[in-house]
Amino acid sequence: MLCANNVAGVLVCSRITDESLYMQTDVPIVTIERMIEDVPSVSCDNYKGGVLAAQELLLASGCKSPLLFGNRIISNQLPASLRYKGFQDACARNGSPCSEYYIDAEDLFGKNLGEDVYKALKQFPETDGIFATSDVLAARIMNTLNDADEADTFGRIPVIGFDGVDISAYCEISTIAQPIRQMGALAVQILIQRINGQIVPERSILPVSLIRRKTSGPNFVKA
Repeated sequence: MLCANNVAGVLVCSRITDESLYMQTDVPIVTIERMIEDVPSVSCDNYKGGVLAAQELLLASGCKSPLLFGNRIISNQLPASLRYKGFQDACARNGSPCSEYYIDAEDLFGKNLGEDVYKALKQFPETDGIFATSDVLAARIMNTLNDADEADTFGRIPVIGFDGVDISAYCEISTIAQPIRQMGALAVQILIQRINGQIVPERSILPVSLIRRKTSGPNFVKA
């Protein structure tokens, strides 16, 4: 189909893990936030982002028992799994191993996500800080924690997300921000270079940054 439509190149940012779908063509491919053997990729420094999230909760927010709340890892081809690893390693090095609670990927916008937050905090009642592995999850978690009944039960807990998308700013949630525009621009640049037959790097990893807002940091007041 790609050849029939005279497609010169393809940017892939899908979560589909079947590599064979992309190997059936000679059209140049570049991926964003996923890894396929022998295909150039652009991603953010997910591991460093996980480390920064742990430092924000443990060092800046004074947490002792952090919770990693995220989607179940479905493939190591998705570099996002490294944000989990970075968080886990940083917590372990600090002597504060994190608890972990995972939901299925398709549950991200599920109506029962609030129940998952409740279950996680019941399962790990010592939780005093949450790293949500995406900003959408962080927003949903904050919505649950801000509910009157849940606030009475769990108090105020620092929360930090990941991605740096608009919902984090709208909800004033601290986040680890990906350089999304720069990643997209670099991926296009590399794809054009591939189309023109130039040699390109196999892996391009861009730095992330902490954006501290109202849900974490030394000025965050726990209940």
